[in-house]
Amino acid sequence: MKRQRKIYKESLQATKYSHILNSESEESFTMILNIDGAVTKNKHVSLWPITFMINEIPLPNRRYSESIILDEAGVNFFIPGVGEQNIKFFSIASCTDKPAQSVLTNMVSHNANYSCAQCFTEGENFTVYSKTVQKSATKVFPYRNDGARNDSICNNLVIEAEQHDSPVKGHAGPCPLTKLKYYAFGESILFDSLHALYLGVFKKFCLLIFSKSKTDRQQKWLHYNKINSIDQGLSSVKIPTTTSRRFRTIKHIARFKTNEFRSLMHHGSTVLLQAMLPKYRRHFALLLAAVNITSKDVIDNYDIILVKGLLHQYVKDWQKIFDLRHMSSNIHSLLHIHKSIQYLGPLYMYSTFNFES
Repeated sequence: MKRQRKIYKESLQATKYSHILNSESEESFTMILNIDGAVTKNKHVSLWPITFMINEIPLPNRRYSESIILDEAGVNFFIPGVGEQNIKFFSIASCTDKPAQSVLTNMVSHNANYSCAQCFTEGENFTVYSKTVQKSATKVFPYRNDGARNDSICNNLVIEAEQHDSPVKGHAGPCPLTKLKYYAFGESILFDSLHALYLGVFKKFCLLIFSKSKTDRQQKWLHYNKINSIDQGLSSVKIPTTTSRRFRTIKHIARFKTNEFRSLMHHGSTVLLQAMLPKYRRHFALLLAAVNITSKDVIDNYDIILVKGLLHQYVKDWQKIFDLRHMSSNIHSLLHIHKSIQYLGPLYMYSTFNFES
């Protein structure tokens, strides 16, 4: 663990994480927190496991059962040959899906006004009409560059919410985690690549461009009529042996699992790019470039600035291409990926893939 701690200190110097490691002794380590949804079929009983993962245990070892300790307050451990040693563990961040994030931070639901845990974008209701008859309503988040959340602002909003017994700009009440030394509103709430990127943004993108809907037939971004040629192209792609899922036909895109979307994005993107018109190819390339940068082992200040620029342009263009109705909270959250890599480095360091199963 000490060796990995030293590696991260040097390779992630541009991050807040490196600053934390430099500020504490070598006997100090850090953890990220994850909380998952109900895992029982009984509707009257819910179980929300809370998991901590030590960042300084090298991947993939930190995910293995050998690295798991089930503990409760008041239990002491003695390790023969090591002696008595005072080791500190700091919970510095959390990475969860959006429903769990709302519970964890004591904020409003992810589809409510001011639900973004990173900024103060309000969001608005978008209603779809069919021949002047209301069809459905959804929460959308237009592209804007709103102010960031931080402790100094949010603590005052929490006090106001308690006084009025009503949410104020997304805060329903205090978040106990912010009493920890290194856990702060905004920056400590990390981007969840599993749910927000692969099952969120990229799945939404695929469902749109391969839509069967008659209302989308005239859209230039539609690629439903190219599915057979795309399938043929994907069949010739050689994927790494470490990838658990091979490509299924795009006709079943709505039933793809998370790993299938991840594999399609990272290993099949060249086939998708070749099938697109130049305008949409350039747009998709913005996302691919940003995600590849966030997967680097070494993150520097230039990477952070570049990711921010690429994804701001991507979200801005998304609204122009796919219209306001598809500006979901997941699309909006792309604007904050650079904050997560600035805080704790590459996305794989805190991906919720690490907490699954």
